[in-house]
Amino acid sequence: MTCIVTLAMYSLQAQNDPAGQKRENAGAGGPIRNDRPLPPAEKRAEKMVEKMNNELKLSEDQKIKITSLATDHNKEMDKIHMKEKDIREQIKNETKTSRGNFKQGIQKVLTPEQFKIWEEKRKEMAQKRKGDRMPPPPEDMQD
Repeated sequence: MTCIVTLAMYSLQAQNDPAGQKRENAGAGGPIRNDRPLPPAEKRAEKMVEKMNNELKLSEDQKIKITSLATDHNKEMDKIHMKEKDIREQIKNETKTSRGNFKQGIQKVLTPEQFKIWEEKRKEMAQKRKGDRMPPPPEDMQD
C-alpha cells in the first residue's frame, strides 16, 4: 500500500515542474519543460524508481514492476497532455474565428463613425483588463 501511495506521489510530482506549474507540450516533438524536450518516458521512469529505491529500498522485483508501471503512466500522460494542447489550439482558433465574424457583423450594422468609436471602446476595455491582471510574483518567491 505504501508503495502505491509513494508511486502516486512521485507520479504527481513528475507531472509538475519545480514551480508547481503544469508542463507544456510541443507538437510532434513531444513534451517539453522550460523550452527543453523532456527525456523519454523510460528515462523519467528509471529516474523516479532510482529515487524511490533510495528512500524505500526496493527489491529487484519491485524495481522492475514499478519501472514498467511508471513508463506506461508517463507515456499515457504524454498522450493526454498532447491532446490537451491540441484542444487548446482548436479552441483558440474557433474563438478567433467567432470574434472575427462578430466584428464583421457589428461593422455591417454600425455606421463607419459608430464602428470606429466601438473599436476604440473595445481597445480601452482590453487595456483596462490587462491592467487589472496581477503581475507575476517576484523571482525570489517563485520557489
